[in-house]
Amino acid sequence: AAPRPARDPYADEPARHPALKLLSETPCSAETPTALIRDHWLTPNELWFVRNHHPVPHIHGGTFRLSVGGEGVAAPRDYSLDDLRALPRHDVTATIQCGGNRRGGLNEVRRTAGNAWGVGAISNARWGGVLLRDVLSDCGLAPQGTWAGRRVRHVHLEGEDGTVASIPVEKATDASGDVLLAYEMN
Repeated sequence: AAPRPARDPYADEPARHPALKLLSETPCSAETPTALIRDHWLTPNELWFVRNHHPVPHIHGGTFRLSVGGEGVAAPRDYSLDDLRALPRHDVTATIQCGGNRRGGLNEVRRTAGNAWGVGAISNARWGGVLLRDVLSDCGLAPQGTWAGRRVRHVHLEGEDGTVASIPVEKATDASGDVLLAYEMN
């Protein structure tokens, strides 16, 4: 890759494996090579497909903080990575696929918007971390089944890169669910 100006927010992107099929450099979109997809049940981290919308944040384990608070949280708290690791660990094996996977084939029928992905925007990993319900419970959020009549409807999540999302509180606190705050991959 060509050097970038120091003020470019993408100047400090991580190195990518040369076998990845690059669709765009900024932000990075790259496919797992088709010939290698079936070689491993768990996709090796360096061959995991890449679909970024923002520059990759640089998060350091020693200074990382997860803030939990808001309505319904009795004891707002900031967690360090060590604090999260002290909670019960769980593993979830999951396949993740970009919504645009195989878009290139659709373009043969009718032109679509976005990167012309082949079949490589899909990967599988074993994620290790702490269940979101355990963190919420640790902060005093009431368990599932006690939400009737309350104003809490969603758990709002915000990433270091500014990406935001929410999930229904029932999903976040489900006793048989697997919503994971992952701190480890494979």
